Amino acid sequence: MGRLWKLIDQWRDDRTRREQLLDELDRLDALYEPDLKAAGRPGSDAYESLAAGLQAESEPYLEELFGIETRQRIRTARRWGVPIPPRPYGHEGDHYWERSRYGEWVLTDEGHKHLRRETAVEVETFAKPWLSWIAIIISVVSLVVAAVFK
Repeated sequence: MGRLWKLIDQWRDDRTRREQLLDELDRLDALYEPDLKAAGRPGSDAYESLAAGLQAESEPYLEELFGIETRQRIRTARRWGVPIPPRPYGHEGDHYWERSRYGEWVLTDEGHKHLRRETAVEVETFAKPWLSWIAIIISVVSLVVAAVFK
């Protein structure tokens, strides 16, 4: 039972931290928005300087958010028995993995798409027989009810 509570606590902590990171990113966007509008059109030096500042301030939050999303996707895939693509050796990524600036391996968009697709296939494979049997049981129950109340 202790392992279950540990998983629930980790899920709650990840969810809470994810919401905090999204709130912080929204706060940064709101903070920079008036200055970006006042700086003129994209491509000007003032605009590009402010945009680079926003990106530099947002990057640590985004990297942590990507790490949380990667852990959640892998946790779901493992729960359904989906094989996780192996991490590449060295510092170079591949089309499923990339190394963040802070040294953590995170899934690329292609990696998320791959695991999402494979997990959906597993869920469908699991659910199809059950749904067929449930439909049969409902049909039999409705026939019995119709026969009894005729």
